[in-house]
Amino acid sequence: MNKSKNAKSIMTNIGNLLSQDSTNDQEKNWLLTQTDNPELKDALAGLSTQDLKVLNKIGNQERVLIKSLPAAVDLSQPTISRMMNRLEKKNILEKYRTVKNNKEILVSLTPLGEKIADLHTQLDNHILQNVDNILSDYSDEEIEHFIEILSKIQKIKL
Repeated sequence: MNKSKNAKSIMTNIGNLLSQDSTNDQEKNWLLTQTDNPELKDALAGLSTQDLKVLNKIGNQERVLIKSLPAAVDLSQPTISRMMNRLEKKNILEKYRTVKNNKEILVSLTPLGEKIADLHTQLDNHILQNVDNILSDYSDEEIEHFIEILSKIQKIKL
């Protein structure tokens, strides 16, 4: 296979990975199969992969300043603000102001949000285990080379 075909194949596969970010992707389906709780299933049904990523970030801390989330998860401030409002309405997180500075808004997960974050952590561990199994067929040097190629692709300026 020539380099041009390889480049197309790599970009097709990366595109396929990126297009899986939806409300009905494989990750969502896996999460839904891990619980019988109707409230949790209902909450999961309307979440995107981005929502889950942000909930995981919040779940790793007791409370988080909303203004710190855009840089932490690589999303814009307006996107985060809309997401926080939507997730608050769904009782997945709660927002409150600090006593010291009324303009700073913090968020923390509700018990429902904590269940979602815990399930997502289980999913991450499941995915990592599968990737580890795939990588076991390759040498450390081959893996490092592949990571280097992906990093270079990510840095392409358009």
